Amino acid sequence: MKRLLVVAALLALVATFTTSAVNAAPAPLYGSVQLNWNVTVASSMTLVTDYSNTGAQGTVIPTLAAAPAGTCTGGGAETAFNVTFGQLTPSLSASVACLYPSAVLVGVNTNDASGYAVNEALDAAPAGGASICAAPNSASAFPLTPSAAVTTSTRTSASLTSGATTCGTLVTNGSALAVGNGTATVNGTGGPGNPGSANLSFNSGFTNGLKIASAAGSTGGAVNYVGEDLAVLLPAGASSVASPNNDILTIQLVPN
Repeated sequence: MKRLLVVAALLALVATFTTSAVNAAPAPLYGSVQLNWNVTVASSMTLVTDYSNTGAQGTVIPTLAAAPAGTCTGGGAETAFNVTFGQLTPSLSASVACLYPSAVLVGVNTNDASGYAVNEALDAAPAGGASICAAPNSASAFPLTPSAAVTTSTRTSASLTSGATTCGTLVTNGSALAVGNGTATVNGTGGPGNPGSANLSFNSGFTNGLKIASAAGSTGGAVNYVGEDLAVLLPAGASSVASPNNDILTIQLVPN
């Protein structure tokens, strides 16, 4: 009897193992696919003239700085994409200058991981033998590192050197703007504006511009700003002439 019970138990155990082996899940099979994509560069740039500490466009008569006093006064309410110096009074014996504080604010938004630079150049030589000077709204020299904060000018007439004959001696960190070595491009009737404007005049593809800003990476989805003052420096005995319509300052955003 005991032998029968032992045999029965062994048979039950074998049956259990056999059933478990039959019901066990098969080993999984594995494969894979490669995921491929590229994120393209997307960038935007906006320009504001006579800007405020909030980055707003100025619409009143600008307060200009002069060297010497009386060289210039604001000529009228400002309008978008214009930097209006008004009437300039020259000297027959010495250079004179008129500076426009917080003249241009450049806003950049880009996802370019390699970074970018902002350059600027004139479309044509200024009338009357004038030089156009740019000065950063920062204690640093160009090129600046753009930031999310808008920095306005602190310059007054006292910041200028009367009788200066170069942009570098007229104002701290001042730089002369060159005529761009690119191609003059006119869309429609031509004029100033933001990139993509229907009627836009600009100097296309220049490589000799003044680098006013640079950054090593993207703006992180936010707009970063760089601001500058602009000045007209007239030589002694400058000719009486009005600036022509092609006195355009081109500002370009380029990838690193």
